[in-house]
Amino acid sequence: MSRRPVGGSTRSKSSRPRIASRKVDAASERVTSRPVVPTKGLRGQPGLFDERPTWMPPMLASLRAEAPSGPLWAHEIKWDGYRMVAIVEQGRVSLYSRRGLDWADRMPGIVEALGKLAVRSAVIDGEAVIMDEDGMPDFSALHADLAAGHAPTATFIAFDLLHLDGEDFRDRPLDERRAALFDIMGEDSEALQFSREVPGDGPAALEAARRMGLEGIVSKRRESRYRSGRALSWIKTKCMLTEHFEVIGVEPARGPVRSLRLARLVEGKLVPCGSAGSGISEQDGKRLRAVLDAGGVIVAEVEYRFQESPVASRSLCRSR
Repeated sequence: MSRRPVGGSTRSKSSRPRIASRKVDAASERVTSRPVVPTKGLRGQPGLFDERPTWMPPMLASLRAEAPSGPLWAHEIKWDGYRMVAIVEQGRVSLYSRRGLDWADRMPGIVEALGKLAVRSAVIDGEAVIMDEDGMPDFSALHADLAAGHAPTATFIAFDLLHLDGEDFRDRPLDERRAALFDIMGEDSEALQFSREVPGDGPAALEAARRMGLEGIVSKRRESRYRSGRALSWIKTKCMLTEHFEVIGVEPARGPVRSLRLARLVEGKLVPCGSAGSGISEQDGKRLRAVLDAGGVIVAEVEYRFQESPVASRSLCRSR
């Protein structure tokens, strides 16, 4: 099946769909995609005793500091979005969140694209994201749109197939499930894309993702079966740095704190270096306000991606 080359479009930038950036090959910073086993014969035939597709809690990766190595592991981009399980049945589409809430009405573009798949029924695991102008996931934009109840430009990145045309695929090996998923997916579009495998060994793939400013990678054992809940056969590794910063200001001026202005200690002097806001709950904000009102000093432990300034994806604050 032919695929559109990454970045290979003759259209102007203004009309080009925001296709996910995949420049994360360990050697060339490009990702290739291929079905890993022959797909002929994987599709189920219509039958009286077909199983109906139903929502099931997704399989979750275990966090580790180092990516696994060896030919038994396949590596994919860790997408920075919301995990979704899509159910397609006779053209009707549901999009379930990790907690089992149907968000189909919030993402009409994804629903329309999934409804056009040439299947009688399917359950597809994936991630809903919004791409920026460079084809990189923008979690803040997705969160804002979903909070407003409407994310029409969201993209569904499909990476696993749990059910197809009346057959439960969860007991099939990962490579076989993904080959069948690849088989039913059309050409990548703005609303629906296939999560390509990142070639190369785990550490090299993680390093390439780090250079690109991506969230990380997910490594999966090729023979793994799909089981709901946390698993050791799926490993996620993040491209995050952790550093401590002095808090030199907050927003807003009154009430619970929602954002921190940070400074790094350089040769005995505090040098402003950015701000952090994500990860501060309302309860944390009230606690931080109480510390500041009492004249306390706050040190923030901040996680941020390699290419970012220290604008935190998560901040864990403590007073001293």
